[in-house]
Amino acid sequence: MSPSVKTAVDWGFKLVSLLVIPTFGWAWNLNSQIAVMENRVAGLEADAEAKADQSTQIALIQQDVNYIKNGIDALKSFHGAVP
Repeated sequence: MSPSVKTAVDWGFKLVSLLVIPTFGWAWNLNSQIAVMENRVAGLEADAEAKADQSTQIALIQQDVNYIKNGIDALKSFHGAVP
C-alpha cells in the first residue's frame, strides 16, 4: 500500500472513531435515562391504581353513610310519630 493511501485510511479510521465512540456514549446515556423514566412511570401507574381502589372504597363508604343517615331519619320520624 502506498503511503498516501495508508495515510488516508488512517485518517478515515480516526474520523470514524471520532464520530462513532461519542455516539455510542450518547446512546448508552440515553438508554440509561429511558430506563429511569420507565421505572418512574411504573411507580406512577401503581400509585394511580392504588388511588383508584381508594376512590372506589370511599364511594362505597359514602353509600353506607347515606344508608345509615336514611335509617336514622326514619327512626326519628318514627319516634316523632309515636306519642
